[in-house]
Amino acid sequence: MDSFFEQFINGVYQEAQQTLSYFFGYPPYRCTIIKFGGFCYSHNWYGKTDLTYDKVGNLKIYTKTIYLNSLFLTKQFGITDNSEYYLPNLANTIAHEIAHCLIADYEPQQASEHDLTHAIITAVLE
Repeated sequence: MDSFFEQFINGVYQEAQQTLSYFFGYPPYRCTIIKFGGFCYSHNWYGKTDLTYDKVGNLKIYTKTIYLNSLFLTKQFGITDNSEYYLPNLANTIAHEIAHCLIADYEPQQASEHDLTHAIITAVLE
């Protein structure tokens, strides 16, 4: 299942990255592959994105990892109530996290922001 989510996330990410280059008028500084870190339990987030980098001389090599809350698994299999909200909430969460990754391609310092640009990118991806 992890492989499915990683391929799905990267497919959406690569398509959106190409579209955003037209919007910004230039290609992104970075072109990366997003890792899917798996499902982790949390009581205060649906998904999260870790943006880390290694320095090689003056060059920063970025790694992006998206994690999803393991509660998506219990909702998927009908273990908890409100399973009808599973797909819309999952789609929004994945779009939200990919938006962070896309913003990091252009402005890494603003990648964790939840501003208007992030809201627009999330809505378009969703």
